[in-house]
Amino acid sequence: MKKTIFILIVCLLLLGSFSAVMAQMSVGQRYYFGNYEQGSGKEQIPWFVIKINGNKALLLSEKVLDEKAYHDEYVDSVTWETCSLRKWLNNDFYNTAFSSSEKSRIVEVINTNPAVSGSVQGFPFYTEGGRDTRDKVFLLSIDEAEDFYRIFGAWRPIFSVYVGKLGGYGADVNIGPVWWLRSPGAATNCASMVAAEGIIKNCFEPAWVSTIGVRPAIWINF
Repeated sequence: MKKTIFILIVCLLLLGSFSAVMAQMSVGQRYYFGNYEQGSGKEQIPWFVIKINGNKALLLSEKVLDEKAYHDEYVDSVTWETCSLRKWLNNDFYNTAFSSSEKSRIVEVINTNPAVSGSVQGFPFYTEGGRDTRDKVFLLSIDEAEDFYRIFGAWRPIFSVYVGKLGGYGADVNIGPVWWLRSPGAATNCASMVAAEGIIKNCFEPAWVSTIGVRPAIWINF
């Protein structure tokens, strides 16, 4: 009997802890998870909760955390699946920013990468997005970025002190930090990006330009 009561108490405590975490996670809030260089050594990474699905939350880094090329060499064609930035996020960044316990909470997801179409200066374009990918860390797609700005409005991201020292588009105070999306751009050697006040650009610079900001996204269990 005593053992049964003890088990019930433990279960209630665990449920209470889970409920407390649930109560702390809501769309639009700031959430700290992982550590990364931000100008004075590794510091906690602030994220925005931009979507909740069951016991999982989609997080987008509040700051532009680094500057990287979408792909680190000249190519005629590149997709999210094949770009060097995807490899860097899922290896270097992942292993640098997260502890073993934090990694256990990160959910590997299947990201779809649909084609994009539109026109640039009156010229129509249609660019394939490539195959679906399995990612632990990734960039938002155009659709996900549009959802983010529907929640946050014309919010201009900030950049870390570390990125500020790098300069470049990721730390541009005049037009607002520019940051990559994983969606393709208006040409096969470009990727889409976000400029000031959430303006999505389908082709601003080619994929090998290394001064564009990086805002990682992750799904975590809570």
